[in-house]
Amino acid sequence: MAADWDIARGVKRGRANEGVVVCHGSIPRHHVTPRHSGVRGHSSVVEKTYVRSTKAPVASDVRPETVLRKSVELCMQKSADQIALMSDQLRSIRQDLTIQRIESTLTAYVYECNVRVAILCNDRAQLGQCLNHARLLHRRGIHGGSEEESFPLANHAIKPLSAGDPRIEIAAYVLVAAGLGQKADDELNREVLWLERSGGRQLEVPIIKFAIQAISVRENAMSFIHLARTAPAPLLSRILLMFIPELRFRWLKMLLDGSRGFIPTSMLRLILGFDADRAVDEFFVPLLGGLFNNGFIVERCKLKLERHVDSLVQQRW
Repeated sequence: MAADWDIARGVKRGRANEGVVVCHGSIPRHHVTPRHSGVRGHSSVVEKTYVRSTKAPVASDVRPETVLRKSVELCMQKSADQIALMSDQLRSIRQDLTIQRIESTLTAYVYECNVRVAILCNDRAQLGQCLNHARLLHRRGIHGGSEEESFPLANHAIKPLSAGDPRIEIAAYVLVAAGLGQKADDELNREVLWLERSGGRQLEVPIIKFAIQAISVRENAMSFIHLARTAPAPLLSRILLMFIPELRFRWLKMLLDGSRGFIPTSMLRLILGFDADRAVDEFFVPLLGGLFNNGFIVERCKLKLERHVDSLVQQRW
C-alpha cells in the first residue's frame, strides 16, 4: 500500500513505516549501523534527479550511504538560484535512503535541510513529509547536528538557526505547521505536550515562544502578518507567510459573519492580508464579477461568498 501523506499535518498513513530501524539515545555518526531491506544499493552515480518509483527498486540504481554522502556534499554547494534543483536532488537522496531503510545522522541532516529548502520553495507537500520524518528521527535521538561541519553551505539561506542541534528549530516549524493546519488545536496541544515532557525548557527558547505567539494570533490577520514580517529569522517568516493563502479564507469567513453594509477594497486589503488593492481585485472579481466595485455590499454577496468559502474550508481543513 502506498504511503498517504496528509500535507497540512505532515502525518503519514499506511504501511510505509514498517521495517524502519528504531534507534534510541544520542548516537554518534560512527555508531549508527544502517539496516537494509532487500535492496543494498551499489550505484556510483553521485548526482541524480528525483524519479517517482513505479516498480521494485534495482540495486544498480540505488546509491549506498558512502555515495549519498558525496551527493549531499555536492547538493549543499548549490547556489541560491539553484534552489529548485537542490530540492529535487534532496528528494532523490531521501528516496535512496528510504529504499535501504537507512536511519542515521546523515538521514536526519538530509531531512532537516530539506525542511528549510521546502520553506524557501513554498512547497507544502515536501514540507509536511520532511517535518514529519525529521520529528520522528529526533524523538528517536537522531539528529543531523554532527553532520553540519561536513557539508559547507553555498546558500546561507538554508543555514541552521542554531548550530550543532537543529531539534529546536525543527520543533518550531512543527508547531507552526501543527497550529495552522488541519485540526490545529489537537495537533498543537500534542506538540506542546511533547515539549513539556521533554523537560519543558524548550518552551522558553525564543523561536519556540515566537511560534506559539504567532499561532495564538492566527485569527487576527493584521497581527499575524505583522509577526510573519518581523520574525526573528527569515525561515520563520517564510513558513508563516506560506499559510496566509489558506488563513485568508478563515479571515474572510469571520469578516462575513461580523459585517454589514459596504466593505471597501482598502479595508479588505488590511483585514485579509493583501499587499495591494490590485491583489484584492484579483481575488474577488472572479468570485463576484460585477458585484465587486472597489469593494462589495455584504448583503448582496454574502451567500455567494459563504458557499465558496465553506467549500474551500471543507477541502483544506
